[in-house]
Amino acid sequence: MGKSKAIGTRHETNAVKYMNGYGIKAKRKALTGAKDEGDIDAVCALGPVIFEVKSGKQTSNPNRSLLEEWMRQTQEESKNTGCPGFLLVIRYNRSIKDADVWWIGAEYWHHMYFDDWCRTFS
Repeated sequence: MGKSKAIGTRHETNAVKYMNGYGIKAKRKALTGAKDEGDIDAVCALGPVIFEVKSGKQTSNPNRSLLEEWMRQTQEESKNTGCPGFLLVIRYNRSIKDADVWWIGAEYWHHMYFDDWCRTFS
């Protein structure tokens, strides 16, 4: 396993443990082939949802176009699964609780910190 993949796996595993600590049933996904379905499956107060997880140095200060590309990926994965999709950006050298959760509303993006999201939707 390459270094980048190992970092992603570690952060996804930590995110799953963090959600499970709030009573949210979450698990990492195996790679699913041609149609990406996100990195984490979770069942919360909203029902089944998926998370696309971004971590590593690329998350230290992502610009708008990078966030838009990640949101586009999250939307595609949401369509592939039929579940609401959330983008989880675990910032480089920051605590998991301070990770950013983004999702698209009817007209604009929504944002919460991961600990607030877990408390709200557990």
